[in-house]
Amino acid sequence: MERFHLKYLHVTDLCTQNWCELQMVYGKKFPGLLTPEKAAVLDSGASIHLAKELELHNLMTVPVTTKEDAWTIKFLNILSMISTLQSEGRIREFPVFGEVEGIFLVGVIDELCYKSKGELELAELKTRRRPVLPLPAQKKKDCFQVSLYKYIFDAMVQGKVTPASVVHHSKLCLDKSLGPSVLKHALQGGFSVKSLGDLMELGVDVEEAWKCWTCDYVDICDWRRGRGALSSSLEPKAKELK
Repeated sequence: MERFHLKYLHVTDLCTQNWCELQMVYGKKFPGLLTPEKAAVLDSGASIHLAKELELHNLMTVPVTTKEDAWTIKFLNILSMISTLQSEGRIREFPVFGEVEGIFLVGVIDELCYKSKGELELAELKTRRRPVLPLPAQKKKDCFQVSLYKYIFDAMVQGKVTPASVVHHSKLCLDKSLGPSVLKHALQGGFSVKSLGDLMELGVDVEEAWKCWTCDYVDICDWRRGRGALSSSLEPKAKELK
């Protein structure tokens, strides 16, 4: 990370390292170096993921100019998607982040859904160049990726991912003013804020938000109304911000 001046890693970085350490190094050193075949597979996979996401979510483009803008949108997405998961039982492209042995990781879970017995299932969509089953080594890499996502997601829900950790690893400036487009969307979501720091003070973390949407008293809760953390626009039919 020091060599490439990275603040954090993506979950896919560790999965690539698990597959081949040199491949990960070359990917960081020459990020645009892809064979035409590989580029075509990635484009196809991105199109499939987008189509799957559009099946469940109405996407909106929110222009961002700073990393603080981007993280604000990420937090608003999470709060909105938690309520959608609890009401509809399925969401796609859920952002996750957290520390694993001192390394800050970020990623996006392809799908979370409730099964008939009430169990929450994490699914990862993989595209193939050819209609054949993956080899054992590929299955091992994909299993590692899903395990990492589950570990980070569990940590978020259990309240183990702290705001201080996010700010430290991402080098965020909590007092920096948010862009006008971000401010507008935050206000539509019930958050009258001027900075990411304001949002962190007003909002609830993922652990608390999860508690709210599984609570029988969510509609009459004085704490929820007093904090104004989850407004009516974040109810089940809310649109995802992206």
